[in-house]
Amino acid sequence: MNQGVTAYKNGQPDQAIEDFKQSKDLDPTLLMARLYLATAYQGQYIPGAPSEENKRNGDQALQEYQDVLKIDPNNLTAIDGAGSLLFAMGTAPYDSAKIEESKTYHEKHIQIKSDDRSPTIG
Repeated sequence: MNQGVTAYKNGQPDQAIEDFKQSKDLDPTLLMARLYLATAYQGQYIPGAPSEENKRNGDQALQEYQDVLKIDPNNLTAIDGAGSLLFAMGTAPYDSAKIEESKTYHEKHIQIKSDDRSPTIG
């Protein structure tokens, strides 16, 4: 996992993704590896870019966040990441279903941490 963090910081997102995938495979319960993997995929996602690779990056990031939430339903990092990503995916091109789904993640953040009315948007 540390190699993935180093690769990501050094501007090597593809290597970081591979390192985080390997960390996840070695220990599927390691939520940080899954969150880093989601973040790396999300970092590759460009809102509105029409390529299949771009859509795949967004979908893979969302899947990783959702997988974390299956294990830890109150993980605020995954909740905020998914909400932020869905908002970006629903903005360009406009997709009201994704915007509405994004809203549910932000509402869940507020439900879990009611004193925090400004969920982190990544």
